[in-house]
Amino acid sequence: MKPNLLCIVPPYTYFAPPLGMASILGYLKANGCHDFDFLDLRLWAPRAYAPTYRTWGIFGESYVVDIPDLPLVLALLQSFDAGRPFELQRDKMLDVYAMERGLDPVRLIEYLNTMDRFLATSLERVPDLEFIGFSVWTSNLLTTLMACAHLKKRRKPPFIVLGGPHVTESRNAALLALRSGLADAVGLGEGEETVLSLYEAVREGGGRPSAPVPGTLVLDSATGEPVATPRKLMRIQEKPLPDFSEMFIPQYQQTPGRTWLPFEISRGCTDKCAFCSEWVFWQRFRSDAVEHVLEQIEELVSLYGAEGIAFADSLLNGVPARLTGILESVLARGLKFKWNSFLRANVDAETAALIKRSGCASVFLGIESLDDETLKAMNKRRERSDNINALRALLEAGVPRVVAGFIPGFPADTREKFLASATALTDLRAEFPGQLRISVEPFVVTPGQPLFQDLPGNGLTPHPWPDQVLDIAPKYRPVTEGIHRSVTGPNQGVDRLGGASLTRVINGNTDGSEVGNDFFLYQGDSEHLRELHSTPLLEGWRLVWLTSRSAHRSGVIVSAEEWKAFGASMKDQPRSAYAGATASFLDQAAARHTVAIPADAPPLDELPGDRRRLSPFAVCREVEHAGERFLLLADVGRGTHLKLDPELAGFVQALSRDGMEDAAVPGERRETLTRLDRSGFLDSRGFVGAAAGRAAADPAARAALTVLQ
Repeated sequence: MKPNLLCIVPPYTYFAPPLGMASILGYLKANGCHDFDFLDLRLWAPRAYAPTYRTWGIFGESYVVDIPDLPLVLALLQSFDAGRPFELQRDKMLDVYAMERGLDPVRLIEYLNTMDRFLATSLERVPDLEFIGFSVWTSNLLTTLMACAHLKKRRKPPFIVLGGPHVTESRNAALLALRSGLADAVGLGEGEETVLSLYEAVREGGGRPSAPVPGTLVLDSATGEPVATPRKLMRIQEKPLPDFSEMFIPQYQQTPGRTWLPFEISRGCTDKCAFCSEWVFWQRFRSDAVEHVLEQIEELVSLYGAEGIAFADSLLNGVPARLTGILESVLARGLKFKWNSFLRANVDAETAALIKRSGCASVFLGIESLDDETLKAMNKRRERSDNINALRALLEAGVPRVVAGFIPGFPADTREKFLASATALTDLRAEFPGQLRISVEPFVVTPGQPLFQDLPGNGLTPHPWPDQVLDIAPKYRPVTEGIHRSVTGPNQGVDRLGGASLTRVINGNTDGSEVGNDFFLYQGDSEHLRELHSTPLLEGWRLVWLTSRSAHRSGVIVSAEEWKAFGASMKDQPRSAYAGATASFLDQAAARHTVAIPADAPPLDELPGDRRRLSPFAVCREVEHAGERFLLLADVGRGTHLKLDPELAGFVQALSRDGMEDAAVPGERRETLTRLDRSGFLDSRGFVGAAAGRAAADPAARAALTVLQ
């Protein structure tokens, strides 16, 4: 038996451990399958949301989010088919593609070439694979296919299944993955039962299923045509607890020392909004029973010390009485945790007060518009009064943060209607300063929307990709000729751009300044590759990090004097000397560390036995501050730090190098181990796989896990 991974690849930004993967792991283990490890490469990569595309262009183009970076995807497929490495070069077509979207073509090429190197060096650390599943979003489709290309070039390539929202929604993306041979199967919709059935079929079939597996899309071996086999939806009441034990939870936390975990009490949505494709993924609304929800929340708190629950439901109040019952039971049982969620604008004052009392920290309402005609065209089944009343109820109840989703650019909207909605929201923000935030979610066309099925009927004209793009990989034209590049029509172009800009204006801080970039604008700041970033730790000491020579995140602790000297040495140097000088500076600093992150490859190896080790994201250096000498630990992902006695240097090095079993930890060191654990500097599972001792009941699983040593 060899290791089998569930994997997420960059660039999708992370805010919490991935619930979808945790749900699959929980289902696998509950059904006796302990063969799977988990790997989230985003934790090592520079943070970015959608670095290869934008949903609108600099001249107001309204792009279709089917395969929005199609030229780049086709360049990858052509390279793979030709047996060449994927290495982009600048040309006129790429320059036009990038600049129309407001992307720097030089940085775009650098990002993708660096990311390809990162995937290569990372996957080399997992040499033996039989089966691997990837979670695919629109933003990481390209990088997922890049990872698949590396795996499929192996002498014994693994069976690869792609799943997740994008390949479920975009049949074109699924078909390109299958027809290129980069994927062997695509999981459609929810993945728990599908992954287990597919894995069992692969094992029984000697590497390939002997028949189509329910819940998948595959190519027929005889005809080469796609075959989709439906699967009956899971009963939510029978869904096991999500399993986060394979994940390094501290690395996902926004607030150091506080653990928030995602959870769901339902799947699907009670509505079928014209602009939304999320409800298509889950097919229909299904809700869990109150008692089962409470039992699982108590388990999350007990097992992982969860202090906050991020409900990932499309809407938490799909069954209002059920939400009320859950929140009343939370209070009756004395459960103490914060929570946030998405809500439908169906909240009265009594429910809002209960939401506040039960520990709600934040709610998101998809109001989308405050114009009745626009709401009707959206099929929202809500009116302006419903939206206003729900917002006001939550604000008056004192919910600390209320976010209103607002959609610029919906075809049936107009400038006048949009301005009226914006004015009403501005009035509410003025009445409740610092409490109401507007989330900018510009309208985009995606293939899963009801609206997509009749674009002309909604006033939108689709436009194809030009021939020169499709001819990058002409083999795939039977698929790519049906992919839309952009749409034109009412409220697109400059009107859509104007609406997004206005929303950011009304969303300014209460002191009149503008808030930071909105996540859904697809234009948030990303870390630039090969450029140093720094953050202060203590007076006179900084954490400095960048993308290493092997394209993973690496960092060092430097003194103010060292940092100043490096800046002075670079003052008169040409730009061409920057990369070499930076590498030399980091190498010299790392040599003075007690623990450093290697520059040649990310430390993805698993520990033997049931051991705990220092976080693979931690660096450690002995420093002097205010007349005191101590070990300073810093986390290159979170920017947190911790002080330890310098006599613990050998202990910290041992934790980093080999890890330790609990029984081997000296008594005087147990308090230090507890401090490291509470501060998120202790990894009890190894980065790639869970400690094999936890799967000791299954000898086959032990072999699957320990082979990564």
